[in-house]
Amino acid sequence: MIEDGASRPRLAAGDDCDVLLAAHGVGQGLVTILHFRYKVAAGDKIDASPMIDRGCLEVTGSSDPRCGPMRARQAKPRARLCIAGLVFSTLGFTPASALTEKLSNGVTLQTVHPAGAENIAIRLLVPAGGRDDPRGSEGLAHYVEHLVASGPGPLEPDGLKLSAHGYANAYTWPSVTVYVMDISPESLESGLSLLAERLSRLAASDAVALREQRIVQHEYFMRYGNNPATRLMTELRTKLGRTDATLGTSIGMPELIKTFDLSMARTFFDRWYRPETMTLVLAGPLDVETVAEVAERTIGAIPARPVLTRGPGGAPPVPAPVTVERDDPDAAVPIVLCHFFIRAITGPPANVMKEHAAMLALQILFMGVNEGPKGLLASLRDGRKDVRAITASVARLDRRWLQLGMYVESDLAASQTAMASLVTRRLANLTERDVPDKLLTQLRDLADRIWLVTEDAPSADAVIEWLRLGFAIEERSHLRTALMSLTKKDIAAFARKIATPATSATVFLRPTQ
Repeated sequence: MIEDGASRPRLAAGDDCDVLLAAHGVGQGLVTILHFRYKVAAGDKIDASPMIDRGCLEVTGSSDPRCGPMRARQAKPRARLCIAGLVFSTLGFTPASALTEKLSNGVTLQTVHPAGAENIAIRLLVPAGGRDDPRGSEGLAHYVEHLVASGPGPLEPDGLKLSAHGYANAYTWPSVTVYVMDISPESLESGLSLLAERLSRLAASDAVALREQRIVQHEYFMRYGNNPATRLMTELRTKLGRTDATLGTSIGMPELIKTFDLSMARTFFDRWYRPETMTLVLAGPLDVETVAEVAERTIGAIPARPVLTRGPGGAPPVPAPVTVERDDPDAAVPIVLCHFFIRAITGPPANVMKEHAAMLALQILFMGVNEGPKGLLASLRDGRKDVRAITASVARLDRRWLQLGMYVESDLAASQTAMASLVTRRLANLTERDVPDKLLTQLRDLADRIWLVTEDAPSADAVIEWLRLGFAIEERSHLRTALMSLTKKDIAAFARKIATPATSATVFLRPTQ
């Protein structure tokens, strides 16, 4: 027992003591208590000092056990603390160190340990999506996703749905396909076994293939078909995607979806669903002593594919801008829908993350900073009487492309050409004076909260979202540095870059007179 007060006990070599440390969780802003048993060694000097009105052994040093051994205050030689035995306790939750390792078949396993999680989130990323669709078969990756995640057919009474052990879903992006399961801890192995079975071979029947073809067509009409502007934009993006697939859409057009069959799907599956390229992210109350073994017995059993032969490398050419004008009886007011595509910077990770940080800053500037002046979009709307509504956003498609999307509803007398350049013209004239000080403060706050390693990620989805963009986990440290050091000049320069896209797709939709 360490007593508070003027008389501080002296500990002899061989004595056992409990050590408590107050620390901040990395990127979380949370106070964590580190508690471990320490055996005093000869030469160690430890100061028993009060901390937060409690008697304890105060050991100073890094608050992050990943940064190396902590040192006792004024201790020479260094106190030999057993860092491997640290136990984190935050409000009764006891997380463990995250795992990042390769399974025997090449699948990358990453674990996340969010505080308070009761269920386990399974996310399996396949780095193949819409950009890998064969030309003329746009939407095939999305169709394959449906077949892998689909339920059994009417003649398969013993088949199990992917949701047999809990919630299940899947989605396809231009660059990746992700399979989603949320299950209870006791169902981890059975859930992973079912997922591994689906990813080992494409075993859908002809009946299921026809059913999913109809479902994908229905999904298209639900997402795009009922809106004439988005339907036309999907057509334009499909045209762009035939030059650079990253600029296309992932769902495909109805006339193409009708041509998909099981043979085409199996060819795509065998080519792209390769275990050595997959990433398995598990988040929740995991037993780190056994989770790797469970993953190896299940996901590790996905068989290898034949060696993939790749075509010549190099980035595809930039497609020419595309535009469509249409009168539509469903349009109540003139609509301008624009997708502008900007080449992302390449080079060292620090430069890439600086541009990514500037993109995040522009997202905030569009909407308005916390407790600051109105955002750029509100100013544009309020400054023109011919603009009824305007929305815009900037996002990253992958490491090569950024996208600025804009939607404007205007009066009948408004110039549609002027409406199409409304946002880009404002960005081209953005100066440092347009960037409020509070935006930089908000970016610094964001940097303080950003997670750096998988262990600190708030969820499996946060890890997947980062990997989906083509980034490595190690690059998040560069993002934090960029958010801390970003200047008004950097943000204004990025806005001017966004204002001069490499290519675009534009829809002019007018009401039928």
